[in-house]
Amino acid sequence: MKWKTKAILGLSFLTTFFSRYNFWRKKEIGVSVLLYHRLSKQKTYTNLDKFSIDSKNFYYHMDYLKQMGYKTVNVENLEECEGKCVCITFDDGYKDNMYAYPVLKKYGYTATFFVVTDWIEKGKSPCGLKMMSWEDIKFLKKSGFEIGSHSLSHKKLPLLSIEDKKKELSNSKKIIEEKIKSPVFSFSYPYGAWDDESKKTVKEYYKKALVIKQKTYIKNDDAFLVPRAVMRKNTDMVDFYLLLTRGRSRI
Repeated sequence: MKWKTKAILGLSFLTTFFSRYNFWRKKEIGVSVLLYHRLSKQKTYTNLDKFSIDSKNFYYHMDYLKQMGYKTVNVENLEECEGKCVCITFDDGYKDNMYAYPVLKKYGYTATFFVVTDWIEKGKSPCGLKMMSWEDIKFLKKSGFEIGSHSLSHKKLPLLSIEDKKKELSNSKKIIEEKIKSPVFSFSYPYGAWDDESKKTVKEYYKKALVIKQKTYIKNDDAFLVPRAVMRKNTDMVDFYLLLTRGRSRI
C-alpha cells in the first residue's frame, strides 16, 4: 500500500503544482516588462513589504536573464528590441534601488527608473524610507538608464480632478527634466490606476505609460497601457520563468 500512497501524494503534488503555475499556457511573444519596487529586506510594516525583494534575488534574476540570452531595452525604446527582450523598471525611487546599478552594469543591462518627485525632494517616502537623491538620479541618467515620472505625489489619477491630474503629470515631468537636463518620455501610473480621462491627459505630456498587468508587450499594443508584471517578495524562479515565457505565472 505504501507505493499507492506515494503515487497518490506524487500525483496530488503535480496536480497542485501545474494548477498553481501556468505551464499550460501557450508561450507568448513580445517584451516582458518587469516591475520592481525595493531591493531590501527592511520591513516597513505596510503593503509595500509584499513588493520588496532581497538584492540577492535581483542578482539571481539578472544572472538568469543573461544565461538565457535576454537583452534589455528601456521603456522609451520598447519597439526597437528584437529577439529575446525584457524591460526592467523600478517605481518610486527608493535609495536601495542603487543596489541595482552594479548588477545591471555587470551584465550590460539597462533599466527605467520612475520617480515620485515630491518624495525625492523630501528625501523620504510617507512611510519613512530613504529615497534616491537627485545626484543619484542624474548619475543613473548619465550611466545610460532612463528616468521616467511616477507623478508628483503618488496619488491615484482616477480620483483627481482634471486640473489636479495635469498638475501631477506636468509638474513632475518639468521637475525631472530640469534636474537631469534631459527629456522625460515615460510615465507609470501610481498604483497602476488609470481611467480614460487619465490616459487622455497622460498623452498630453508623455509618449508611453505603464500599468500593472501580467502580459507581454507586443509591438503596436497601446503605448499608454503597457503591461508590467510586479516582482513580489514571494516571486520564485518558477514564477520568473513563466512571467518571461507565458506573461503570467500563477492563476
